[in-house]
Amino acid sequence: MIQFNIIDLYRRNAQAWQQRIHSTRLYPLLHAELLNQLVKAGFEAVTAYGDMEGVLSTPAKAVILCSPRVSGPAEADWVSRET
Repeated sequence: MIQFNIIDLYRRNAQAWQQRIHSTRLYPLLHAELLNQLVKAGFEAVTAYGDMEGVLSTPAKAVILCSPRVSGPAEADWVSRET
């Protein structure tokens, strides 16, 4: 699990600085697990690319790009990975 934290620093007029923190947890999905979940969610013609140049991926090195959902809504049950 990776957590990204972004802090917004702001102030109104001449008041003291204030801060707001936004956190996002990311779960690293394995290649096969992510492809399986995309198909279960109703995405069709899912293709995995290894880089932004369009080279096809291998399971060890993948950037996943997929087509828009073509079929109707799927009953995908995404498992929460919150700890």
